[in-house]
Amino acid sequence: MNPDTRFLILDTLLEGVQVIDFDFRYLYVNDALLEYSQFNRQQLVGSRVMDLYPGVEQTPLFAVLNKCMTERIADRLETEFKFPDGAIGYFDLSIQPIPEGILILSVNRTEQRKAALMIQKNEARFRALIEKSKDMKTLATRDGVYTYASPAVLSVLGYHPEELVNTSLFNLIHADDLEVFTANRTEIIQQPGAFFTFTQRRRHKKGHWVWCEGTVTNMLHEPGIEAMVSNFRDISERKAAEQQREFDRNNLDALINNTPDLMWSVDHSFNLITSNEPFRQAVNQSGRTIDRGDHVLSYAYSADHAKRFQAAYQRAFAGEPFMITEHTEGPSESWMEISFSPIHKNEEIIGAACHGRDITERKLSELRLIRSIRERELAEAELMKKNEELQKTNSELDRFVYSASHDLRSPLTSILGLVNLLEHESTEPQTAEYCAMIRDSINRLDKFIWNILNHSRNHRADLDCKSIPVRKTVESSIEQLRHMKNAAGIQFKVDMDDTVVLYSDQQRFQIILDNLISNSIKFQRQDATEKIIRISASQKGDSVVIQVQDNGIGIPPEYHDKVFKMFFRLANTQAGSGIGLYVVKETIEKLKGSIEIQSGSGKGCSFVVTLKNEPRERT
Repeated sequence: MNPDTRFLILDTLLEGVQVIDFDFRYLYVNDALLEYSQFNRQQLVGSRVMDLYPGVEQTPLFAVLNKCMTERIADRLETEFKFPDGAIGYFDLSIQPIPEGILILSVNRTEQRKAALMIQKNEARFRALIEKSKDMKTLATRDGVYTYASPAVLSVLGYHPEELVNTSLFNLIHADDLEVFTANRTEIIQQPGAFFTFTQRRRHKKGHWVWCEGTVTNMLHEPGIEAMVSNFRDISERKAAEQQREFDRNNLDALINNTPDLMWSVDHSFNLITSNEPFRQAVNQSGRTIDRGDHVLSYAYSADHAKRFQAAYQRAFAGEPFMITEHTEGPSESWMEISFSPIHKNEEIIGAACHGRDITERKLSELRLIRSIRERELAEAELMKKNEELQKTNSELDRFVYSASHDLRSPLTSILGLVNLLEHESTEPQTAEYCAMIRDSINRLDKFIWNILNHSRNHRADLDCKSIPVRKTVESSIEQLRHMKNAAGIQFKVDMDDTVVLYSDQQRFQIILDNLISNSIKFQRQDATEKIIRISASQKGDSVVIQVQDNGIGIPPEYHDKVFKMFFRLANTQAGSGIGLYVVKETIEKLKGSIEIQSGSGKGCSFVVTLKNEPRERT
């Protein structure tokens, strides 16, 4: 039988058939093979496989063909074949040894393989999208049991996907959101392809709630899916921001409406855009109401009032922020401070924002303050006038005291000379006694006048500071006072170093010493067997402390503060004029010093004086 006629029966097969001889030449190909071969029958039959497909002998396919050809063993395989033009085909081959060589039965699987590869590729792409997406995707049965959950549920809700499979989705939904969700889900279950959106809270594995937003789509009818498909995402941050904005808005509304200040805004047509409650209440007091869109100028209480506000709004429309004070006269006078600011939208000014504050109390306070200041200025002017008059009077009084005291000392000196002459010429004892009494009275009067002069000089003269040798000054004062009445028999003890130096006003220092030492002489106890006056001085920091101590009659404690008052004299004492210690204290205060008494009745007296060294002038 001719091979060509023997193989004709194979022409009707749907599978591709090719017969190859032992030299790998094509003896026969059927029509099914020619459909996917890149050669026609004339090109194939009689040609060698290696000539038509260069390099084929290097392929695993050719090795199988050669083995069947030489060892006469049948074989089957799935193979990928590359055609000369680079196209790839996929085939199932059945290779059988026949007397002529080998018969190859081939089924073309190229389209199926490409479809399978495309499915694999799409599945890989889809899985990559699912697994890398931050959105959560779940599949659930009609009854709400999870059959699949994407990896995103781990990062958002804390569950591994396999933990959710076979659990009810309703267990994760917040109780307040469950009713609406269940109703929507039940509705679309009867509608293939229908969907609804939701915003709800889902429970995290740790127990807290996560706000989610998404869709549920009915794909129960879709082959290969057959589930309710949910696609949702975490919106917790957005929800928190919305809640914060809502809180801020409510808080702002509360602040705006609970303030006593008036707030409103108008557009270019002078229509009200918005206003707060105090503004509306202020309008209501006039017996009218105002709503958004109303013409605000129609609410003015006078034409002049409307004209002023229209001009103010137009200034704000022109881009100028400014402030005015609106004064309303009448029985209930009031002031309102109003700020106007342009409202910008992008590059355009769309209106004016206004803020009015009642400043009536502040204005009234300012007016009261102004009146108070004026009254105080008038009072101060009157006080200055009286002070000048008083200074003039004091100055005239000082001049009078100084002049009078000076004029009084001259006749006293003359009288004292006459007394001395009378004592010298008279031999009568009674005359000598009278002369002694006259001299004592003259000396007391002279001392009083001298203290008056010192007091006047202390107030009038400026400080003349210099270095004062304290010991030498004390000894000089003692020598001048040794001949005072009652000075006889007193022991003067000076306890200080020659190095103690005071930088101060020497004349005033001398007045202090003379008065304190003379005071100790006057108030000695006449019955004392030993009369002592001790003067000590020491340096203490930037001050000098001088102490004049005696063992005289002393000063009771209840009089310690009074002895420094002018003309104060202790009861039952004749000595002193009551001005000496007053002059001492005034002089010490002029030198910025202090004095204190340490004494008791019948226990002697100690005066402690502290004087600061005045700053020395630089040379």
